[in-house]
This record gives sequence, structure tokens and C-alpha cells, in this order.
Amino acid sequence: MSQQLINQYLNEIDRLRKFSGSVTEGVISEAFKDMLKTWARQLNWQFAAQYEFASVQKSRIRPDGTIFHSIGLPFGYWEAKDTDDDLDVEIRKKLAKGYPQDNIIFENSHTAVLIQDRQEVFRCAMTDNGALLKLLTLFFGHERAEIREFRKAVEEFKTFLPYVLDALDVPPII
Repeated sequence: MSQQLINQYLNEIDRLRKFSGSVTEGVISEAFKDMLKTWARQLNWQFAAQYEFASVQKSRIRPDGTIFHSIGLPFGYWEAKDTDDDLDVEIRKKLAKGYPQDNIIFENSHTAVLIQDRQEVFRCAMTDNGALLKLLTLFFGHERAEIREFRKAVEEFKTFLPYVLDALDVPPII
């Protein structure tokens, strides 16, 4: 299904360019947004456009898209730039403003850059079907450090719970 979403995205970009003649962010970013929304929906997650929140520097920021995990935590972010923008310069500007670096895609319809855990982990041409699939698979497969640590704590708790219950002389939970 994910490959199908990418094909739909690329077809929509072609249609938008053909009919509008425009390649500005405002025109073609909708196609990428639609793909992210559909992919998120398949995971039972929620996409929110222009969701505003305080950055780590306490300034107000508003990525083009925020995806919320089914447990309500922000999962990842998306920021679109104009095709004529120098993407690396724009990324530096956004990161300087405090944009999250745990799981974010920056793109300008030519190139997509994935930053996870404060590191650039993947960069690709947005017309490269396989590479774009890899980028999005990495993006949607990412696990926030807080969730990873919580899962680890739950597993440790499961291991020690019988001993704790025994020490407290509590009957086992079935």
C-alpha cells in the first residue's frame, strides 16, 4: 500500500504541474501532505496541519504538518519549502528556530531530508520511488526515545512483578 501512496503522490505532482504550471510550495505541497495524511491514517494516527506549539527555545513554531501517534504524542513533523529555496539553508534556519529534530522531514519537492534523533539519516530525490519509500518507511518506523524507554521499563516491570508480588505476599495476577 505504501508504494501505491508514493505512486499516487508522484502522479498528483505531475497533474498539478501540468494544470497549474506552478511548482510553488503552496501548490504542490498539498500532494505530499495528502500522502502523509493517508499513511498516518492507515496506522490509526492523526495528521494536523499547521499545529502550533512552543519550541525548546520557547518560541512559537508551526511545522506544515504534525503527526500524532495513536497514544496522543507528537510522532513526527513535516516542513515544506519552495522548490527554489536552498533546502539546506532553510533547514538550518528552521532548526535554529527550535524545530524538533526527533523525527522530521524537510522537503522542497525536489529533495527530501529526514532528520531523526538530531541526525540527518536519509536524503533522497523525491522522484526516486524506491528512495522515497525508504525515507517514508524510516520516518513512520521511528520510535521516539520516550516511547522506547517506556517499553523497556514495561518489560523490566513484567520481569520483576512476580518477585514484587511474592515479597508483598500478593496472589499472582492472572
